[in-house]
Amino acid sequence: LEFSLLIMSNTGLIQHIRSPPQPPTPILACSKLVICVMPIVQIAIGAVHLDDCPRQHYIPIYLIVVGVFGLVLAVLSCLPCAQEPKDGTSNPLSRVCAAWNSVTSFFLFCWFIAG
Repeated sequence: LEFSLLIMSNTGLIQHIRSPPQPPTPILACSKLVICVMPIVQIAIGAVHLDDCPRQHYIPIYLIVVGVFGLVLAVLSCLPCAQEPKDGTSNPLSRVCAAWNSVTSFFLFCWFIAG
């Protein structure tokens, strides 16, 4: 009896891990807004100082590129194709979206290292 209760409690725990509870929609919207502010600020600062950076003339270009790709990554994560279906199946559009997300993340990592 104890063994079956242990298995049932572990099964519930595993199901809880596989599908964690989602935060409320207003919290998700606010977090996405906060995440989008940083790339917008990077693009703005890079555009303002594009021709007059006293230290290194590539810094504004770096800021613009990292800001644009950061914004693209934030928008990609908001698209409905980025979420997996609830029934556990996988559609091709979801895989394409995940691939673009991975490529964009890898580019941002490489750009950060190069910068």
